[in-house]
Amino acid sequence: MIPPQQLISPDFQRFTSQQVVRDGVMDVYLHRPSGRTEINGGGFGRQTIQTLHLDDDLYGFLLNALVELDALIDLDFRLVNNPDFADLSFYLDSEINLGDSDGLTLGIALTNNVDGRGFWEVMLNTPAFDGNQNYLRVCVQGSGRPAARMQA
Repeated sequence: MIPPQQLISPDFQRFTSQQVVRDGVMDVYLHRPSGRTEINGGGFGRQTIQTLHLDDDLYGFLLNALVELDALIDLDFRLVNNPDFADLSFYLDSEINLGDSDGLTLGIALTNNVDGRGFWEVMLNTPAFDGNQNYLRVCVQGSGRPAARMQA
């Protein structure tokens, strides 16, 4: 088993264990359609993003990654069809602009607490990968790592 502190920062691990995963199961929502989508946005607040289609190839990669991760850590994963029931919602965004000039934001992981329910939202700035599926896959694998914000 991989210790949680090697996968996620202590603050995020505490949030996940106390607010998100209380039943030993991480409910995961993989947003597949493209179009205007409302998210909770963590500290940035509710907003509408323009999602991109999650194709079958990347969807299959994500499912396989969850199966592999499930075998490595003491946590079960379950797919759900609605973000309202998810502990983790995953989106391919058409743009992530944090208003800073520190570089190109590749993705962002946001903690949310709405009506006493804690959950994560992860968005990848898909155009920033310039069509390189391998680069996108590396960042998907890294989305569970300590940094909540990955930058190039």
